[in-house]
Amino acid sequence: VCSCVMGLGIAPARAQDNSKPQDLPAKTQEKTKAQDSSASTADKSYANEPLVYEKIRGVMRYESDGTGTKESFARIRVQTNTGVQRIGQIVFSYTAANETLQVKSAKVIKPDGTVIASGPEDVVDTNAPVVQSAPMYTDVREKHLTMPGLAPGDVVEYDLVERIVTPFTPGQFWNYWDFITDAVT
Repeated sequence: VCSCVMGLGIAPARAQDNSKPQDLPAKTQEKTKAQDSSASTADKSYANEPLVYEKIRGVMRYESDGTGTKESFARIRVQTNTGVQRIGQIVFSYTAANETLQVKSAKVIKPDGTVIASGPEDVVDTNAPVVQSAPMYTDVREKHLTMPGLAPGDVVEYDLVERIVTPFTPGQFWNYWDFITDAVT
């Protein structure tokens, strides 16, 4: 059994510090002020980005027979109409002969705290586009997740579980992680 945990921190997010500046040594006070200043500068520098991934977390677990699971969680702040267009429908690929893909949860969180949860009707399982353009067999499938009521200022959260039910090579395992390269993370 092998378990791997992968997490990526996000620049704008900061841990809450309940200590008061007067309770801290002078050197720590200067450091805290500098951190606050750089964090607010970072927040402002991302204001024009279409979307910002605030959190991405992945947990992978493999069994000795080659089966296993990969759970992925993301929290994405949508800041513009372009961001709505980019993340309004999220596409996840999987290999149907070996894997299952389950959307455990997906929701849109409005600025006032209202939550719009995605239901089964918001997830469509389809063939990959390659099946439509090339006359060949493939078992690559896609799940299209539509985020209901998404608008600028909203936050999108989703939690997925991908299960390897038939190992590609029994007794062996491997995986990959696609890092976000087209948005602030």
